[in-house]
Amino acid sequence: MPDRSPILNLPFILPSQAQKHVTHNEALRRLDVVVQLVVQSVGATDPPSLPVEGQAFALGPSPNGAWASQGGSIAAYLDGAWYFVTPHEGWRAWDSAAQLLRAWNGTLWAAVGGGTENLPRLGVNATADNTNRLNVSSEATLLNHAGMGHQLKINKRFAGNTASLLYQTSFSGRAEMGLNGSDAFSIKVSDDGNAWNDALVFDPQNGTASGTAIQGATDDTTAQRLLRVGSFGLGNRVVRYNASDDLDGLRDLSALVGNTLNNAVPVNSPTNNGAFVGLTAALNATRGAQFMIETVSDQGAFFRVDNNGWSDWRRVVDSGNMVGTVSQDAGTPTGAVIESGNTANGDYIRYADGTQWATNSNAPITTAPAAFVGTITKIDSDKLWIGRWF
Repeated sequence: MPDRSPILNLPFILPSQAQKHVTHNEALRRLDVVVQLVVQSVGATDPPSLPVEGQAFALGPSPNGAWASQGGSIAAYLDGAWYFVTPHEGWRAWDSAAQLLRAWNGTLWAAVGGGTENLPRLGVNATADNTNRLNVSSEATLLNHAGMGHQLKINKRFAGNTASLLYQTSFSGRAEMGLNGSDAFSIKVSDDGNAWNDALVFDPQNGTASGTAIQGATDDTTAQRLLRVGSFGLGNRVVRYNASDDLDGLRDLSALVGNTLNNAVPVNSPTNNGAFVGLTAALNATRGAQFMIETVSDQGAFFRVDNNGWSDWRRVVDSGNMVGTVSQDAGTPTGAVIESGNTANGDYIRYADGTQWATNSNAPITTAPAAFVGTITKIDSDKLWIGRWF
């Protein structure tokens, strides 16, 4: 029969043993040290100068003084002397200094339960796995500041990897924002978790945006897309016309994409001169408007409206054509609003509505400064007449 227990190394009382109380007290002393073990510190190297009866220390590998050669042991101060116990794997002790429960793993006293460094997985009201090493099941998660602010950092190894926030419905992706396979920040969406649309992508070099949520070209009229700089949001787009373009059929401008300016007159143009830059704005399939600027001979700007059929072209009156040469076509003014001039016989003023005033002090009416049409009214002794020039 062995004389000591195999685990705690407690001495047994042997048959016919003298002074049995010594053996019994030795076993109790050992139990008093290792049961409900509390150590003042872990990894201790130097004995205290004034040890307290009953205090215990978990020694480091190379202690000094009265602890020399007892590396890794438990040193307890009992009856005025140091008592040493060698721990076994799995023994537990409360570390009074660190306020941690520790266990001896055969090499060191490792934290048990209370330590949170280098945890392989953590589940909060949930079960973590090797992919989702942190799993939180909760109605909300709060990340609060400790000081003035707080940053949530998501790091990736290479530019081609992903660092993002993924939003799911029944664990199927619906929206994702972050660095998805590049260093360009993007927001993408999906209605089934399989096919994705890059709604917004921001270039990391210049900050410009692209994606399906933004117009792809200046003439892109896709509903609900964001307007690009240089695009015309109310109509289709500003275009330049070729001689072969029929202005009456330009409600759909898609056929003009890529056309170049030609110094020729478009079909159904407001004048027979030069080239034009124009705008066609369609309200719907039967209503719209056109605005044209003649760019060669400076004949001005023209507009017309379409309400189930184009109206006549109308010239835009501005400071450049208010005064000049009046003209007309079948009674419709086509030139300036007011014209004034003089000849050797006198002065005249013409208006776009056909009214004409003339003065002449040297000749009869037949040689008035400007020819009249129709009835002539003499105002002052053959010197002032009023009539019409068309």
